[in-house]
Amino acid sequence: MGAGAKSEAIRLTAAAIEILGARADENPAGDDAVHNETVARVDRLLEHGISRRVDHRVRQRQLANNPWADLAVAAAEDAVAATPGMLVLLGSHPNGYIRQEAVRLATAALVEAAKTDPAPTDSGASSKVLPGVTRMLAQRALDSSPQVRSAASEAVRLLFVNELASDNTGRMPTNVERAGRELLAHVRCVVEWPGLVETALDLFDNRVGRYSNNGVRDHHRHNLREVDRRSQLLADLRKLRPTIEESVPQHAADRLIDFYERSMHPTQAAAS
Repeated sequence: MGAGAKSEAIRLTAAAIEILGARADENPAGDDAVHNETVARVDRLLEHGISRRVDHRVRQRQLANNPWADLAVAAAEDAVAATPGMLVLLGSHPNGYIRQEAVRLATAALVEAAKTDPAPTDSGASSKVLPGVTRMLAQRALDSSPQVRSAASEAVRLLFVNELASDNTGRMPTNVERAGRELLAHVRCVVEWPGLVETALDLFDNRVGRYSNNGVRDHHRHNLREVDRRSQLLADLRKLRPTIEESVPQHAADRLIDFYERSMHPTQAAAS
């Protein structure tokens, strides 16, 4: 875990303490401009989410006697209603019950989106749920708490199934793609949720990627950092594969290995 992740975790935790403290009148905002910027910083998490490294750092920060550490599960929904970005941040809370509540709230948003837009034609039934939230759900699908893990995996399944059932033939919605990329970035996803892995791979095989390479849409950036990340992931998958004994996760692992092997080469334009 790099120093950058640690520093960002400290900043986000401090922001949560300020926002929750101001709501509880324990720490009223003395400077409205500063307070508003803090809220805006947290709300920006809705678009981008939190990286795995920062998520780990936030969950590992054991604090006490402040509004963040002492937040009650019953107060989480009001906190999210007041500052929507808190939904993403609460998904990284050290308290598993708070993380579970964040997953519940995010799942409710997915269900509501599907109800209000049940038959989309271009962007998926859950496109109204922002990418930072779906990224959080994918991270929580591999949470250390079985209850959080199970609830989050069901939410991610709903997201993927809704998109597969849509009439979308264009680019995968950003929120679906972000969840898929996040899930497939964890080697143990093939053991924990092989069915989800297969569904995510079906989506990547049947939707247009978000990145462009010489005018051709691709699913990954092709820079040195990304290639290095995928190379390490491939090495870890190949090491894990011989230890898997059940056929379903074996098949998921084989497909994921193939996906990353193919992804190492930029997509080529079809010959005219």
